Amino acid sequence: MSKTQDIIDAIQTLMIQSNKFVDVKHYIQSAKDDETFDFPLCSILAESDNLSQLGSTKTQHVLTLTISYLSQSWTQEGNRMSYAFADGLEDLFKTNRTLTVNETVVSVYLVAKEYGLTELEESTIDGVTCQVEITYLSDSK
Repeated sequence: MSKTQDIIDAIQTLMIQSNKFVDVKHYIQSAKDDETFDFPLCSILAESDNLSQLGSTKTQHVLTLTISYLSQSWTQEGNRMSYAFADGLEDLFKTNRTLTVNETVVSVYLVAKEYGLTELEESTIDGVTCQVEITYLSDSK
């Protein structure tokens, strides 16, 4: 399995284990997964992996993920549920600045949140898109 997939799986596992994401009904990691789903949902997609050679033995990776939360409901306090998920993600990464994924230490940073509200004929979909940067070193081959 690829390092990128391992990192995505580790982040999803952290969210599933956190009480801030118990209302997420569906996680998707591929555009192929978006045909059938339940709201609220979370998608975790890899956008890019920028590589920099560090000497002859190490490569630095800056992996960019897009984590999106989409919801059609509100919190018990009347707030947008997707906002609560995005804030929960920010808290999760403040607590877990580094993760160990298959013996590789990765640094995780939430670098942007973009809020949106889409009016559809039958409902309103509320969403937040979060950009996450993961930095780690690997051995050059």
